[in-house]
Formats: sequence, C-alpha cells, structure tokens
Amino acid sequence: MLVKSKKKYFKEMIFESKGNSNELHKLVKSLYKPTSSYKPVLPSHVDTEQLCNNFSSFFGGKIDSIRNQLDNESILTPNNEPPSNPSSTLQEFRPALVEEVDKLIIAMPNKSCVLDKIPAWLFKEVHKELALH
Repeated sequence: MLVKSKKKYFKEMIFESKGNSNELHKLVKSLYKPTSSYKPVLPSHVDTEQLCNNFSSFFGGKIDSIRNQLDNESILTPNNEPPSNPSSTLQEFRPALVEEVDKLIIAMPNKSCVLDKIPAWLFKEVHKELALH
C-alpha cells in the first residue's frame, strides 16, 4: 500500500510540474538524493553549547535592534498623517461550518513539501475520517 501511495504521489507531482522544468528537476533530484542525507553546515566550533549561545546572542541582538527601530519610528500613513480610526470593528467570530472547511480542503492543490507529515492528496482523501477522531 505504501509503494502504491508513493507511486501515486510522485505521478501527481510530475503531472503538476508539467511545463516547469525547474520544479521537475527538483523533484527528480529529490528522488536520487533524499533530504535525509542532508547534513547541515555549521561554523567551526569546539563547544556546541558555546556555538548555541553565540547564535542566541547574534539573533537576540538582531531582534533588539529591530524593536528599537520600531520604537523610534512614528506610525504615519503615506501622506504623513496619523492613521484614522477604522469605520467598523470585528465584534465576534462565527465558527466555521463543516461544509466550509470541507470545501477549502477539497480546493487545496495537491502540492506537498518534504516537511509535510502527509501528502496533500492523501490528506484530502482521508480528511473526513480524521475529523471523526
């Protein structure tokens, strides 16, 4: 069953890549060189904990810098006028109807990413069974 599902998945991916040679090339490359063989490249380091702390300091500094810039900027519209109050406000949300969610799921493209836990086409086939649990 798994082999059959994989065949169907890759057949759909190839069909969706029709006319897009870059996407087709990426797909074929992923078949020959799976991402599980990918090894991340890290800066040279002796102590992993120190490397993590260096990353944390670097990105923490970036975040602080962005926050400071945002605090120092005034929020103005393109005409340098303060933003106006909205003419209407959202008071409450209406829960989504099962039919609305179903319609959105069915309309999803069958595209998937290697990070997806389940291919989109398979999710579309079993989403009603999953909703029961």
